Amino acid sequence: MRDAHGSHVLAFRRAGTSGIRAGSADRRRWAVVVKPVDQNGFGRPQGNCYAACLASILEVPLDWIPEGTRNHEHANPFLAPLGLRLVQLPKNDMRIGPRVLHILTGPSPRGNETLHATVGRGGQIIHDPHPSRAGLAGTERQVTLLVALVPAGRLQEKR
Repeated sequence: MRDAHGSHVLAFRRAGTSGIRAGSADRRRWAVVVKPVDQNGFGRPQGNCYAACLASILEVPLDWIPEGTRNHEHANPFLAPLGLRLVQLPKNDMRIGPRVLHILTGPSPRGNETLHATVGRGGQIIHDPHPSRAGLAGTERQVTLLVALVPAGRLQEKR
């Protein structure tokens, strides 16, 4: 969502409504809205589902994500100057809050022994960037969180 000046705005949508509001005192009743971005490369090595998931969470066009961004290790150099970092949880660790956005990876439902990435919230898929929308196969999952980096000096200033 963009404001009147074209800047990206984090918006919240009340479940069951189409109304959009920026922020809310009662966030328990609001769901985080992402801008779904679909992948435009498929299979190895041109597949870009991971980049499409990152673009969806950041609400930016896919071409803003560097080509070849296939996992958190590829993305972190791009994210660091923005004060962001992707942190991967241990496999099948789903101890995340119900409204936390993340990248959820697992086996591709199209076989060929490749991994596929989707956008998740609270451990559930909310957007599959592949046109089939088939999600993930099997039960093995990997959660990757996007976190904001706070310089150590800033933490000490708050005390």
